[in-house]
Amino acid sequence: MSVVEDDLLTTAPPTEDFEVSVGQAVPDGDLSEFNLPIDSDDADEDSELSSDFSTPKKVIPPRRQFSIAARRRLINLGLLLVVSAIVIRLLHVQWLSRETFTGKAFRQQVSEEPIVARPGDLVDRQGRLLATTISVPSLYVDPSRMETPEESARSIATALDIDPDTLAERIQRNAKRQFLWVKRHLSDVEATSIRELQLPKHWAGLRREFQRHYPQGPLAAHVLGLRDIDGKGRGGAEQAF
Repeated sequence: MSVVEDDLLTTAPPTEDFEVSVGQAVPDGDLSEFNLPIDSDDADEDSELSSDFSTPKKVIPPRRQFSIAARRRLINLGLLLVVSAIVIRLLHVQWLSRETFTGKAFRQQVSEEPIVARPGDLVDRQGRLLATTISVPSLYVDPSRMETPEESARSIATALDIDPDTLAERIQRNAKRQFLWVKRHLSDVEATSIRELQLPKHWAGLRREFQRHYPQGPLAAHVLGLRDIDGKGRGGAEQAF
C-alpha cells in the first residue's frame, strides 16, 4: 500500500454507516451497530436448532415400540373376537333356535288352567235329591316364597289339627315349588281358623272347590257310585254322567 492511500485512510472523516466486506474480520462484541441484514429463513432455522438443542426429544427403543404395537394388535383381536361371538349368538338365537325359544317364551307367558264345571244333581223318580255339589274352601301355599316355613307350618297345623312336623317336612321337600295343597275341602270351623291367622297373601290363600255331597247317605250307593276329591266319577251314575 502507498503512502498516499495510508494518508487518505487516516484523514477520512468517520461516517455513520459502516459496511463490512466479505472475508473481513469483525471484532468481538455487540454486532447491532453494524446494521447487518438478517434473513428470516436463517432466523427460523436458528430458532429451530436452538429449540432442538434446548429440549431433547425422547427416543423410544425399538423393542418397546414392538411391544406397544403387539399390545394394540392383541386388543383389536380381542374386540374382534367379542363382537364375532355376539353376532354368532344373535344368529343362533334369532335364526337357528327361533322355534325353540319361541316355544319357551310362550309357555312362560301363557298358562292354561281348566275350569271344572259343576256336576249336576242326581235325583230319584220321585224328585228326591240323592247327590249334589257344594262349594268348599281349600288351603294352598307357595313354598318358594315362605320366609319362615317351620314357624308357619306350626301355626297352620295347629289351626287345622294336623301334625306340624309332617307339614313342615312336606313344605321343605317342595321348597322350590310354587304351589302346594295343605288341606283340601276344609270345614267351616277350619276355614274360620285359617282366616284368623291372616296369612300373607303372597304365599298362602284359600281356593274354592267343588265337593260332592250325598244327602241320603249310603242309600243307593251301588247305583250312584261316587266322585273323588278331584271331582272325577268312580263307578255308577257318577262315572256315566
